[in-house]
Amino acid sequence: ADRLATGTGSRLMQSYDVRVWDLRKRTRTGRPTRFEVRWVVDTQEHSRSFEFKAQADAFRSSLIAAAKTGEPFDVDTGQPVGATRGTGPTCYEIAQQMMAAKWVNSAAKSRVTEVDNLAHVLCALVPTNRTAPEGLRFALRATLGRKNVEREPTATDALRWLKRASLPVGDVTDQIVRRVLDQVATGLTGKQLSDSVRKQRRTYLSGLFTYAVEQKHITVNPVATVKVKKSERAVTSQAINSRQIGDLETARNTITQIVGDLERDFVSTVFLAGMRPSEVAALRVEDCNLPAAGWGELVLAKSSASVGRSWTDSGKSRDNRGLKNRSASERRTVPIPPELVVLLLKRIGDRKRGWVFARGGEQVSDVGVSRAWKHSRGWCEVNDDVLPRVYDLRHLAASLWLNAGVPVVEVAARLGHSPEVCFRVYAHVIHTERPRWNAVIEAALDA
Repeated sequence: ADRLATGTGSRLMQSYDVRVWDLRKRTRTGRPTRFEVRWVVDTQEHSRSFEFKAQADAFRSSLIAAAKTGEPFDVDTGQPVGATRGTGPTCYEIAQQMMAAKWVNSAAKSRVTEVDNLAHVLCALVPTNRTAPEGLRFALRATLGRKNVEREPTATDALRWLKRASLPVGDVTDQIVRRVLDQVATGLTGKQLSDSVRKQRRTYLSGLFTYAVEQKHITVNPVATVKVKKSERAVTSQAINSRQIGDLETARNTITQIVGDLERDFVSTVFLAGMRPSEVAALRVEDCNLPAAGWGELVLAKSSASVGRSWTDSGKSRDNRGLKNRSASERRTVPIPPELVVLLLKRIGDRKRGWVFARGGEQVSDVGVSRAWKHSRGWCEVNDDVLPRVYDLRHLAASLWLNAGVPVVEVAARLGHSPEVCFRVYAHVIHTERPRWNAVIEAALDA
C-alpha cells in the first residue's frame, strides 16, 4: 500500500491520514470479473469496484494525486473533500428523478411503500457529521414523486438542507451502505425493527442505486457488493400463527356485536368469502351471481386499497385497480355459501349497478370498518393479539377450509394465491391430519 499522508485534519470528520492499497482483481464463479480499489482514511476502510482495469487504475491514481497535494479526505465517504460535490447527482436528486418516472404507472399502495422507505434511507445518506432537521422524513413523504406540491416553510427548509447535504451517488461506498443499513434498521425509539422491515429497506436502497446505474451515473450498485445478513434473506410470506387468527366462535361473536349494518355486512363478507378487504370494497352489484337458494358466486375484477387522498390519482382515499398480482383483464371467481348469498341479496335489494358496500354513493370507509371492528373486539373482550385486524378473518377462513379437508389447490384458487404461497402461509394452522399421525406415533411407542 502507498501511505501518502500523515496527521489528522483539524476539521470534524476529515483526515490527511490516507493509505491506498494495490489494485485487487476479484473473480467470482458465474459473475463478471471486477477490479477493486481499496483505501483507508484515518482507520476507516473504503473500497470501490470497477468493470474495467483502466477505470480502477484511473480512480486509484486520482486518490493518490489528491493525497500527495495535501488535500484532506472525508472520513465517512473516503473521498477528497474538494471532490465530494463533483461526482454526479446526489442520492436525493436520483430519488426525485426515479419517483417522478415511476409515479404514473405505480399503484397507490406501492407509492406509499416506496416513498416511505426512500424517506428513511435518504435521511441516512448524508455525512455522519451532519444532523438532519426535524420533520425531514415527513417532508420527503409529502413531496417525492409529486409535482407542484404546496409546502410548509419548515418542510421547504428541511428539503433545502437535504439538497445540500445529500451524498453524491458516486461517493457512496460499501462502508456507507453498511452504515445506512444499520441506521435504518433501528426505529425512532432505538428498538431494532423486524427482519421483514430491514429486508424491505435494503430492497429500496438497492433500487435507488439500480436506477442510478441504469441512468449511467454510476457503473456498480454498491448495495450489491455488501453481504446480505442472514435475517434479510428472502422470505416472501410470513406464516400465520394460530393465536392470531383466533377461532370460529370468537369471530362469530365479534362480528355479531359490530355496530352498523354496513360495517357488519362488510366484515361478514371478508370472513365468509375469504376475500381481501380491498376486494370486498371494490365489489360491484354486477359482479354478484346470487341465486334464490344455495351457493352463489362472486366474479372479482377490482381491488380498492385504502391509502389516502394524497397518494391516488383520483384524489379519493381508495385506489381502484385490478386484482393483486394479476393483469387488468383477469377475473377470479369465488364461490360463496348460502349464508352470504342471503346477506348480499338483502344488501343489494333491487339495485342493478354500483358498489355493494357504499354509503351516499361513496365506497365504504376503511377507517370506519376498522373502528367498528376495534370497538366490537373491545366489547367482546378479545385479547389484543387475537384477530387484531379485519384482514385476519380471511386467514381464519382459509385455516377453517384447510382443516376441514379442502385441498390446498382449491383453497389457493379461492384466495387468489398460488398453492405454494398458500401452504407456506397456512402450514402452521393445518391440523386435519394431526390426530391420525398422533395415533401412528403412539402405536410406534407401544411396539
